[in-house]
Amino acid sequence: MNIFITGASGYIGSVLVKSLSKQFSIVAGSQKKIVPLLENKNIKYKTVNYRSLKSLKKNLENIDVVIHLVGMNKVECEKKKSKSLIFKKKITLNIVKACKHHNIKKIIYLSSSQVYKDFQTKFINEKSKLNKKSFYSLSHLLAEKIIIDENVASYTIIRASNIFGLITNRKCEKLKENLIHLLLDNAIQYNNISLKEPSITKNFLPISVFVSNIKTIIKSNKYDKKTMNLGFKSMSLYGLALIIKKRIKILKNKKIKILIERKLDNKNSNHKYTSLVKRFVYSKKKFIVELDNIINLLTKKTFRK
Repeated sequence: MNIFITGASGYIGSVLVKSLSKQFSIVAGSQKKIVPLLENKNIKYKTVNYRSLKSLKKNLENIDVVIHLVGMNKVECEKKKSKSLIFKKKITLNIVKACKHHNIKKIIYLSSSQVYKDFQTKFINEKSKLNKKSFYSLSHLLAEKIIIDENVASYTIIRASNIFGLITNRKCEKLKENLIHLLLDNAIQYNNISLKEPSITKNFLPISVFVSNIKTIIKSNKYDKKTMNLGFKSMSLYGLALIIKKRIKILKNKKIKILIERKLDNKNSNHKYTSLVKRFVYSKKKFIVELDNIINLLTKKTFRK
């Protein structure tokens, strides 16, 4: 099976390229030229102009599945506002048209938990209220609507929570936007974790869990024409900081201080991020494994002379 991954130079894209190449033939697409991180006969790297339907048609030949990851990040969306929507509409329509041109079987679109109005405070499932004020949320909802309305033969839309885990490219700029990676990096560099809002609860998704479910979706038609949440474990930022502190002590024998700028709210949060389509079982081991992987890599990076 041939799989085309858009946005392959980003954090999630680069991990998918490496992980999926063990089972599938991968075409890694990026607007910028990618320097291959590994030699693998199952991976081909392509420079693609997503604004050009001609470029997409050329590069999507003989493809079975497209994983659509391209779009502006939250900061860019809120800064550029309407331009972010125009960009998302253009590239998503082009991807859909190119898929139809080649009769591609399936599109998997990575959306976000942030399409929901109360994604950080309440019990969330696919029927929860949507956030129609944030341009980042609107860009994802626009792409979802295009994929659904264009009558794609088969699609799966994944509204994922905060993905973190294995790093394949230390220089990837997207890592700077990832909360867990930032907290770990600060803890290792400065021996402390500073929290402005320690009681905020978020849902965190280990990338190993994300990848395993992508594989399931690729192989199965059970999730065809479905929009589904994909989450894992909800916890407060303070709870997360305590786990990070413990893991760094165990792995590196380093003491980490947790600095709190606002008083901790000890009330139990009822926040959960669940799916009506598929339910996922929490595994503390997978969560810890991903944290340990990042700690080990960041310590090598930080202290290498």
